[in-house]
Amino acid sequence: MIDVDGKVKFVDMDSSKIGGNIPSASKYLVNLKNKGIINSKYKLDNYANYIIAPNDETDNYCFAIMLLNMLYQENITLNSIEYIYNYLDYLKSMGINKELIDIFYNLYTDKTNLDCSEYLDTLDEKIYKLDKYTYENKKGK
Repeated sequence: MIDVDGKVKFVDMDSSKIGGNIPSASKYLVNLKNKGIINSKYKLDNYANYIIAPNDETDNYCFAIMLLNMLYQENITLNSIEYIYNYLDYLKSMGINKELIDIFYNLYTDKTNLDCSEYLDTLDEKIYKLDKYTYENKKGK
């Protein structure tokens, strides 16, 4: 949700649950489980242990992955964590805000996931050079 001033106030992409139903799996969290990343931040749901339970960490993770996917122009989580970190190094080399990069780096660590929405305005025309194909071409040189 965005307020009247245009500021992001609420993003909920990590799950949904209606009444007493079992929560549905989030598209953004499925790859965490597939990568074997179940830790203090990402825990399996008590009722449906095949999905990751939603919490503040998963809210911030999902929003950050949505942003990374927008920059990458594909689902970056389909790649290995090593590939993702290499892509983040590329973002850093292209001048993307250091604090935003740090938030992305921490997604796969035990550090707290932070809200990256305050850094959206730091993205400028450079975002058009951050997609998968541009990255792959520069990486191959």
